[in-house]
Amino acid sequence: MLHNGKLKAYGSFGYFYDIMKFELPRGSFGGDWWHDCVYTLDDPNAFTAFVPQRMGAGNHYCPGTGGATGTITGGRFIANEDFRLPSNNPQSAIDPISGLPRSGVDPHLKPMKQHEMVFGADWAITPTLAFESRYSRKRLDRTIEDAGVLTQFGEQYYIVNPGFGITG
Repeated sequence: MLHNGKLKAYGSFGYFYDIMKFELPRGSFGGDWWHDCVYTLDDPNAFTAFVPQRMGAGNHYCPGTGGATGTITGGRFIANEDFRLPSNNPQSAIDPISGLPRSGVDPHLKPMKQHEMVFGADWAITPTLAFESRYSRKRLDRTIEDAGVLTQFGEQYYIVNPGFGITG
C-alpha cells in the first residue's frame, strides 16, 4: 500500500458448502444396528448369569430376531426390539398430522452452507518486528440435522434443514 512492501491489506469473502457427515446418514438411513434383547430379572444374581456372546452375521450380541446368544439364565426372554427405522424408508416415517406414511427426508433438503468474511492488515515495523491484525466473521446459514417428533406411533426422525422446509 505504501509502495515499499511494509504494509499489506487483504480481504476475502466466500460461501462454503459441505456434504452430510458420516454419522447422520449411517444412523438415519439404516446402517446402524440397534437391537435390544429384553429379559426379566427373576434371579437376583442375574447379572452374573447373563454372559452374552457375539455370534452370527454382523457379530452382534442381540441377533435380528429372537433372544441374545450365549449363556442367559435367571431371566425370561421378553422381546427383541429393533429401534432402527431408516428415515429414507417411506413406511418408517409417519406424518404427525395425518398419521400417513411419508419419507423421512425433506424433499427440499439442501446442503450445509456457511459464509465467511475476513479482513486484515500486516505492517512490517522493522525487519524482525511486525504488527498483524485480522477480523474474521463466520456464520452458518444452513445445516442438515435429524429432527425428532413425538407422534402417536412413537418418536419419528426426519432429515431436515432446521428452520427451512418442513420445519420452517
